[in-house]
Amino acid sequence: LWINLLSKEKIILKICGTAKSMQKTKGLILNITLLLGVIILFLFFIEMMFRLFPCSISYGLCDQTTNFVTLDPYLHHKFIPNSEGRHVKSEFNNWYSINALGMRDKPFYDFKGYTILMLGDSFTEGFGVEYNDTISTKLESFFRKDNISIEVWNAGVRHYSPLLHYVYLLKNINVLNPDMIILNLDISDLQDDYVFEKCLRIDNGTYSFDLCDDPNLLRKIHRFLRKNVYLYKFFDSDFITPYMGKQKSTLTNEKIGNIDFDPIFITRFNLSENQTFLHYNRTFTYLKKIKELTNEKDIPFILVTYPYGNQVKKDDWKD
Repeated sequence: LWINLLSKEKIILKICGTAKSMQKTKGLILNITLLLGVIILFLFFIEMMFRLFPCSISYGLCDQTTNFVTLDPYLHHKFIPNSEGRHVKSEFNNWYSINALGMRDKPFYDFKGYTILMLGDSFTEGFGVEYNDTISTKLESFFRKDNISIEVWNAGVRHYSPLLHYVYLLKNINVLNPDMIILNLDISDLQDDYVFEKCLRIDNGTYSFDLCDDPNLLRKIHRFLRKNVYLYKFFDSDFITPYMGKQKSTLTNEKIGNIDFDPIFITRFNLSENQTFLHYNRTFTYLKKIKELTNEKDIPFILVTYPYGNQVKKDDWKD
């Protein structure tokens, strides 16, 4: 009898213990759920604050470059037609308005006069200045002062180089049909041609840059979050980007003169004569292709070059 009573008591104790354990587990799950809910609500609140008052929190949150610049399989990257947004850095805050032709220029209309298509990189695009201070606008205003009816179309895009200019013209020269083409060339174009040529694909005469597409899933997720989540964007520069395999663009001593890191490597004079000619010839090859194309279309082609800051005296650069 005592044995039976003890056995039943043990069973009852086990049942009670199991019940208490289940209650503790439920309580723990409830607490974790509440904690996660509070964290999610807190992050949602912070995200809303970042979206409502981005410029008051960080200049980086104000930047809307992804609103008007996109990757492109045939041009590597380009401006998005009929888009707009602010381009913000610590040094400037400029408005970008991209017209139907994908240019940072006034709205496109069917102009019957003389047209000049101006190609170039960020200098021509107007990186760091408002539209009225771009090279193309200044040149057009110069003509207008003398009552010369000429329009200068700003086809400058950051990091465009002769290779991308050539591909751009192959796609657009017949549509735009300009009366003259000006290409603004600078020394950083040698690096850009080197980089873009590595992922260039030519298939039956069609140029594409789909090989530039990064297959790394983490980096694709990173780009998506960088574009769409302000909270992620806020912490990106200091805490996240380095773990995506893309370090900050600090030019350390060992990277100076290295074409993979230094945009003005060719001005460091640390290459052999053969290496120097190799990089110049790569860019000259695409300049020749542009010249042949413009000759074929009977369009005058003007090549303009200008120095980088390290190639002139300090006071000259300011001027």
